[in-house]
Amino acid sequence: MANESIHDIMVALEETGLVSLASNSPTVVTFIKSSRGGDIAMYGGHTYTKNRNLPCERSYWDCRKKDNYGCKGTITLNSPNDVLSTAEHNHVANVNETKAEEVKANLRERAKKSLTKPRRLLSDLVENIPIKVAGHLPSAHSLTRKARWQRQVHMPAPEKPEDIDLNTYLEKSEVGWDSVLFDSERADPQRIIILKGEVFQDLRLAKTWIMDDTFQIVPKLFHQLYTIHFDHSCGLFPVLFTLLPDKSSATYERLFRAIPGELEAMPFRLDLEEGPKPKSIVIDSERAVINTAGKIFPHARILFLRAA
Repeated sequence: MANESIHDIMVALEETGLVSLASNSPTVVTFIKSSRGGDIAMYGGHTYTKNRNLPCERSYWDCRKKDNYGCKGTITLNSPNDVLSTAEHNHVANVNETKAEEVKANLRERAKKSLTKPRRLLSDLVENIPIKVAGHLPSAHSLTRKARWQRQVHMPAPEKPEDIDLNTYLEKSEVGWDSVLFDSERADPQRIIILKGEVFQDLRLAKTWIMDDTFQIVPKLFHQLYTIHFDHSCGLFPVLFTLLPDKSSATYERLFRAIPGELEAMPFRLDLEEGPKPKSIVIDSERAVINTAGKIFPHARILFLRAA
């Protein structure tokens, strides 16, 4: 006993439920949400779920380890959430464990409201947490899986193109309204959505445009993702990302006409009244694209992409 510190003795006593270590335990009740949306109270290094409401605007809360550990720890709160009374626990308070619960709750709440990838959300949350807190967290795979589930419940994927609410999508994503070049709106059965990259304005002076389509990563509600790049001395820059409903000439014409209109509307308009004039347009051998590009940009030389 002589070699034991005061802290060791206090911890041993706390394990018996006779005393409570308050020096490193918050005395203010805070609340987080469970995975099912219920309230979890955090107080003194313990977490609680509500058992029932009591008369006079009071509430009675059980330790969350009641079922697994047989803990009989409780707190009684009034309406301002002040602690009126407590019952001792049969286990040691663990502030690091409660902070880990807070991290998990924050991840769930952010996943409900943001379109940022769950792993990125998790990375931002755990970047500066102490290693002792991280030790109480599940694996990254488990956390991101649960975050994706929360997103699917609260932000279900649209079933039709007209179900896409672009305003809501952009509010919850890292993409701002400045990134939308064109949207034919939800009432259009042949909806087209065009997003622009950060260097879109440089397309106005580019001499060579490169266009290509892909069907491998396109959302299932659209037929293809069509991209436009421009050639620069530093390399190729992607500037437009377009979701198209089909591969018709009419659809490509809507796409190609939206580009000059947007460029001419920018504050630094071209001196050329006719709009941007690429000298070369590199495309694949699809006939509808060839004909439409030649129609909208008659001054450009049409070149063909080599097959991979």
